[in-house]
Amino acid sequence: MPVKKGEKSKSMPGHKDYETHKGDKDYHRMGHDVKGRPYMKNGMKDKMTDKMKHDSDAKSKKKSDDKMWIQKVDSDIKRRGTEGVFTAKAKKHGMSVHEYARKVVKELKGKEGMSKSEETLLKQAVLALNFEKIARKNKKQKNKEE
Repeated sequence: MPVKKGEKSKSMPGHKDYETHKGDKDYHRMGHDVKGRPYMKNGMKDKMTDKMKHDSDAKSKKKSDDKMWIQKVDSDIKRRGTEGVFTAKAKKHGMSVHEYARKVVKELKGKEGMSKSEETLLKQAVLALNFEKIARKNKKQKNKEE
């Protein structure tokens, strides 16, 4: 026999069917049973599930990997012997590295149908700007320590 929304509950005396109460393990949205906790967003704290713990461990590991990306890129550049290539291109165009990188990013970012050389140039420009930003940050930090 189907249950209608708002009828007296047989399993929970004093409650109506298809009503959601704080602490319910499953709740009802638009007349359907939904698994989970309905009031988690606004502060009802619950123990983290194993999946959440696993996800947070993976995120913390990723963060430590993210901190090392610059060392990996730097060693890769030295290994391939491409150190100074973008600087040479900038000088060839009569610009500073920063000016040339900004120009390249402005022209090529979002462009569809780029050739392989244009893709490489864009990546080099973005990396040059990132290196510049990191150098500026490190210099600022060093000045604070002194």
